[in-house]
This record gives sequence, C-alpha cells and structure tokens, in this order.
Amino acid sequence: MEGHSRISVHLRRDGKFEITYRDNGESRPVQFDVVTCWEMMEHIAEPDIEHLVANVKKHLAPGGFWIMSVSPRPEVVNGVSLHQTVQPKAWWIDKFAQLGLVHSEEYVSYFNTQFVRGAKYGTYDSFHLVLSQGKAGLPPFPTKDCSAGFTTAGSVRFPQRFLAGDF
Repeated sequence: MEGHSRISVHLRRDGKFEITYRDNGESRPVQFDVVTCWEMMEHIAEPDIEHLVANVKKHLAPGGFWIMSVSPRPEVVNGVSLHQTVQPKAWWIDKFAQLGLVHSEEYVSYFNTQFVRGAKYGTYDSFHLVLSQGKAGLPPFPTKDCSAGFTTAGSVRFPQRFLAGDF
C-alpha cells in the first residue's frame, strides 16, 4: 500500500526480540533516544549478555543513552538463583566496554537520585550505569547547576529539559 507505514514487534524463533518500522516496503529497526532497564541485567546469564547488548545497540539511536540499575547481590528464592550474573559495578563497566558501550559516570552524578531504583527506594547496594555507543554525539554535558530543580519527594523537574537546553 503506497504511503503506508507501521511498527511491528516480533519475538523470533531464535529468541531475538525485534522492533521494526516498515515504510513503503522498506523495513528498519526502530531506534530510541533512551532505553532503560531497572534491576534486570543481573537476571541475564553471562553467556547471553552479548546477545542482549547487540539487540539494545541495534535499537539505540546515535547519541542515545541506555540507563540502568543493577543489583550486585545474589537472590535465591525457594532454592532457585534468580540473579544469574552477580558482579560488581567495575565488572559491568568493563563488560559493556568490551561490547562497545561507554559508561558516563558524570551523567550518573548529574541525574543524582532521580532514578526509579536505588538507595532512595531501599535498594542500597544497587548501582546505576549510563551507557552510550561512544561519547561522540552525546548531548553536551550541562554546565548549569540543576540540583535546585531536583527534589527527592513530590514533583520532580525533568533533567531531560536541562540536557536539551530547554529550561
């Protein structure tokens, strides 16, 4: 159909998850400026991390961020180990670097406590990572102090506005 476009989500038989955009007969992966996962990576078995990262990279737009929290502690329920990859922060940073992603600690500090998981929510030993496919193409790091715009309870001003220069 001429001029017809649509987004499709597929879980393939080989276990790969794909989100594609089809426009005028041409198909390409949908890309996002921000991908998040909270307390999820530790549930992935180490041999499968490379496949998950490749899929996220395929859907991460140039200059985009992959923001996450990771638990470094074992979790066993009824004899079942729920956390398949229990590693410290340095291990994860190195693993992601081996797979072509760069961690930006300055963005973790910039977002401060404005994450959906972490000490503020009772997960004191979890840590945050802000990953990208290289520092080139990232939004310029904010030079204005935005901490006055953040609160730890009630309404929160969005740090994204500062990154976009829209404040």
